[in-house]
Amino acid sequence: MQINLLPWREELRQTKKKQLLSMMGLYIALSLLILAVIHLHYRGIANNQNKLNTMLSDAITAEQGVLNQIGSKATEAIDVEKQLKFVIQLYDNNYRAVRLLNDLVSLVSDNVSIDEIRRNGNTIDLSGLAKSEEDIEQLMKDIQKSQYFDQPVLLSTNVGNSADSNSRNFNIRFAQTG
Repeated sequence: MQINLLPWREELRQTKKKQLLSMMGLYIALSLLILAVIHLHYRGIANNQNKLNTMLSDAITAEQGVLNQIGSKATEAIDVEKQLKFVIQLYDNNYRAVRLLNDLVSLVSDNVSIDEIRRNGNTIDLSGLAKSEEDIEQLMKDIQKSQYFDQPVLLSTNVGNSADSNSRNFNIRFAQTG
């Protein structure tokens, strides 16, 4: 008796082939599903990052606006400070001019007349007429003693044009300290 095993083997081969194809299909489907899940996951991460980037860009733009306002306020503050310094300097110069005139009135005797006062910064040039050289000397001593003046220097002296032969024209330079 002869048994034909060929159909049985063929069926087994066909069954194994179907199992192999179904397993391959299952693995391909499972791989595609995993790839789709990974793709969706990374797309979600990318979307979240884009939202964060947009939010940060908006915040940076808002902060840049604030910084621009602060910069303009700082510029305004510098301008105000410059103006304030100018006003203080002007006040100081005016105060020093008034102080100069006030103190000179108390230092100049009746025998001395002042013709011209010139001020250049802290340097004062004084021109006038004195009845004698002693009056000029006394004026220079008084200037030296003053707490607001310093370093008197007699630049020139000569005989005046008046009828009194002792009268002298003089030029004195000194520094204003206060």
